[in-house]
Amino acid sequence: MSWDATAPEADALGDLGVLLDALRSGALGVAASGYGLLGQDAPGAVALVRAAADERVRALVTWAVPATALPPGATVRAPWLTLDGAADEGAVQATIDWFARHLA
Repeated sequence: MSWDATAPEADALGDLGVLLDALRSGALGVAASGYGLLGQDAPGAVALVRAAADERVRALVTWAVPATALPPGATVRAPWLTLDGAADEGAVQATIDWFARHLA
């Protein structure tokens, strides 16, 4: 997966930053100081890269993130739950429970 400035993922990463800035400022009617991100496959990679670079991300859940997108994971400071494969069929409930514990 490419993370250069011309890649589609770079646009999604920038868009996510704009959304988090708007949430933090209260421009969307909700002001929050920390966020949890969830993403599956390529959007999970976007969430992973954002969590690695943004201290406002307090929890991260990724489902089936491509292995080539994992290197930024070494710098993620937030609690991170990663799910992948058939063994994780309870992923939705596990994700809800996990976010409830880490964002309470």
